[in-house]
Amino acid sequence: MALVKSILETELSKFIDINSGAFLGFPNNSIEVGLRWSGAIDVYAGANILPASTTAIAAKTALQSSMSLITSPAMATTQVQVSFAAYAVSIGLGMTGFLATPPPLPLDLSPVAVLGFSGATSAACIALAATIIDTWFRTGLAAPLPSGTPINWN
Repeated sequence: MALVKSILETELSKFIDINSGAFLGFPNNSIEVGLRWSGAIDVYAGANILPASTTAIAAKTALQSSMSLITSPAMATTQVQVSFAAYAVSIGLGMTGFLATPPPLPLDLSPVAVLGFSGATSAACIALAATIIDTWFRTGLAAPLPSGTPINWN
């Protein structure tokens, strides 16, 4: 399979968009934030990313643990960047037969906040977040070993 942005949108809707038919509820605390985000990213990328990775469970755990450390809005931006970087490094390590390079730039979800503060719907914010995350993942590279032309993660 491959990364599919609509899968990510659906997964994010489960805990962000109260108006979505997929909505299951908001996270109640930082532990649930980590669980929900890591679950959404795992469904989107864990078994779907190409090249395939044998470390999806470890990557999910890294994301969950790191996202669970967010205890205030002031630390959210940096911690989200650290969390997604940890996920990318971990998932890349399991791309057997490839030398993986995680996305080179930090994940920047600040445009989503700007959109939300301007009065956009949760669905619009989720669509933008999914686009940013999907685009970011696809900047990761994997070069076949022992030598080969790198391909983008997809």
